[in-house]
Amino acid sequence: MAEIRKNGLSAACRAAGLVTLLVAAALTLAPPPISHAATRRAAKPAARTCTTHPRKGKPKKVKCPKRRKAARRGKATPAPRKLSSTPARAGSTTTKAKPSPTSTSRSGTSSSSLSGTTSTPYPQTGAGSTPSGAVTTPGGSATETGPSVPAGPSAWEEPALVNPITVQLSDSNRNLKLSQTQDYILQCPPGPMPLTWALVVWGGHNVVLENCDIDVTVPNWAAQFKNQTGTLWVDDVHFGGVALTGGVQLQEPGATVVMRDVLFDTVYGSLQTNHAECIQTWSGPDRLLIDGLTCTTTYQGLFLLPDQYGGAAPTVFDLRNIDIDDSQGAVAMWLGDVTGSPSAQANQAIPDWNVQNVSVVPNPARTWPGWWLYPNPANDPTWAGVTAAAEGTTPYVQATANGASGVDQTGDPRAIANEQP
Repeated sequence: MAEIRKNGLSAACRAAGLVTLLVAAALTLAPPPISHAATRRAAKPAARTCTTHPRKGKPKKVKCPKRRKAARRGKATPAPRKLSSTPARAGSTTTKAKPSPTSTSRSGTSSSSLSGTTSTPYPQTGAGSTPSGAVTTPGGSATETGPSVPAGPSAWEEPALVNPITVQLSDSNRNLKLSQTQDYILQCPPGPMPLTWALVVWGGHNVVLENCDIDVTVPNWAAQFKNQTGTLWVDDVHFGGVALTGGVQLQEPGATVVMRDVLFDTVYGSLQTNHAECIQTWSGPDRLLIDGLTCTTTYQGLFLLPDQYGGAAPTVFDLRNIDIDDSQGAVAMWLGDVTGSPSAQANQAIPDWNVQNVSVVPNPARTWPGWWLYPNPANDPTWAGVTAAAEGTTPYVQATANGASGVDQTGDPRAIANEQP
């Protein structure tokens, strides 16, 4: 009996030893355990990076932005859409074929240190009719054909300046208070003009700002124009900055504002933070003429409240060749607070209202036009001519080394009624 127990115990020990060897071999061959955190890290793709080229210093890697950016300064860009000729580019000698105003005197006083302390569409001549002298139907070609006022000077041209004073803009001379009975030329240096605050211009009679590349280096609006008494004429200007909280603000009761080939870098804002717009007006102008405007916004595009603080209704709003990238924003086109306008048709009180070749890249989460047009086009014709565009559509205006160029480089837009100087 003792011998049996001894043999059984020995067999059991040999079996236990074999099991131990098998377990050890399995542990040796098995892969090491992986934690859940390591699994998540391995599954997450590497962040896409882009190379930035700052104005100063070496290029650096940054996280790529999701939204489309305005064309960078000095880089080649595709030709604007719907053009029969290529616009001027940096280094080109091509200029706009503008007739010289007969009463303009460009030999006025020069001042390099002047500074200050200041600081729904379509029924226009009758229900259901197009404006007198309509140029082309909205969404049509940028080549302007069709009825217009008789040939001659128009408000689209550079205003006639009488003994103008030339003001050299710079970061130390960007807050101006001008005489409301004097004409001025605001002159920028070649290349980008860094500003540590917005450009502010109060006053002046006829004021010309042309061929300018503004670069606001702090979070702020790009520019404010207030209380000009004649015409504010802005041509081939790039309002830039890496952190713009808005584009241009207008306080222009009774004035004419003309913008031709104007480019904005992305303006950043939201409902909960600052209300960023490409253009915001709360007083006037009497006449707003835009031909060529490109802007990207994370909140709103054109925010037009011409009579928010009272005053007479505007006489002409003519908006042509405008593209707004609203793919990260809210309302792209807003018209309200027009004195005398009926509740259902905001543009009715503006005698000459023209919308031509205006497009919006809507937010993919808000594709219904009532989300990005106000008044709602379902019951108001104000923005009936505005079309939705696909992201990546070639913009009307591109950056150049000294500002911007775009759709009207070969001549002046054809005027409609009430667009005389």
